[in-house]
Amino acid sequence: MVILTLCLSFTTQAQCSYTLTLLDSYGDGWNGNSMYVQTSGYSPSTLTLSTGSSISYQISITTGDTLTFGWLGGGTYQDECTFTVTDNATGTTVYTSPAGNLMSTLRLSTTQSAP
Repeated sequence: MVILTLCLSFTTQAQCSYTLTLLDSYGDGWNGNSMYVQTSGYSPSTLTLSTGSSISYQISITTGDTLTFGWLGGGTYQDECTFTVTDNATGTTVYTSPAGNLMSTLRLSTTQSAP
């Protein structure tokens, strides 16, 4: 099992919300693959796309929080799996992942300011 950890450090001035969207290019779900998301101080949540081409999750963070995303894999057709993180206040996509089969080589650190 390959575990990829992406640390996205968002510098926020208040509570901000983001949308995490899991995408499947073929439209049949993630075929047993999964990832996790963790906000500072909380246990990680394992997420997957059971069927279809997309599903979205809402994430709220506050000043000083760190979001951690990890690719867990575990299924087939990893090259169909991607995800995006969008700032709900601006509609700006702050991160777009490579395909799942390429995530094992990626390390990301970025800082965003929330309004």
